[in-house]
Amino acid sequence: YYIEAPKGESVLTPEGYQALVNLKRTIEAHPNIHKTLSIVDVINPLHKASNPKGAGPPKDSKSLSKYLHSFNAAGGEGIEKLIDKDHRTARILAQAKHEGFVAASETGNTLRREGQALLPVGSTLEVTGFVYLLGDWIRDVFHGCVDGLLFAFLTTLFMLVFGMRLKLAGLAAMIPNAVPIVFMIGALCWMYDHFDPESMFVGMIAIGIAVD
Repeated sequence: YYIEAPKGESVLTPEGYQALVNLKRTIEAHPNIHKTLSIVDVINPLHKASNPKGAGPPKDSKSLSKYLHSFNAAGGEGIEKLIDKDHRTARILAQAKHEGFVAASETGNTLRREGQALLPVGSTLEVTGFVYLLGDWIRDVFHGCVDGLLFAFLTTLFMLVFGMRLKLAGLAAMIPNAVPIVFMIGALCWMYDHFDPESMFVGMIAIGIAVD
């Protein structure tokens, strides 16, 4: 999850940092997320160590930058993976619990909508990662297959009813065309949790055979 502050601003302001904290909690609270890693995991332990009695969250940008400087001075590595050198873009790494590309894509889209509302005005939130992007692509392909299947069915019906002027016969002829598709969908719903693009390809082949 990439969080970008408005041009010329920083995510390491009291408001921006608190938004990162809230966003991290929101992501971790999702049932499909196992754990996260962000700049919050670097700053919070340093802040607590500097304020053992509990002084609340960091109150200014200078304190936040000081913690990052202390981390680097102590030999800390990998901070560039969590925040850029200009402190305008931060990143939250999330590990999902579930299996499946489409499920990861749906989780990412849900958290993007929820997380955007937590950020300061002008900030943006983007979801990236191979699993998320591939899941998004698979979902688009699946929806395209569904649209193609409906289009093929309706086009065949139109040709029979209006092109060949066989109203009742055309409607009756579509029943055996629909049977293999309905049977396939029913069987998949019974055996699996959800569909995939390959399943819809079978449906398009089935209606092609039925029309022939």
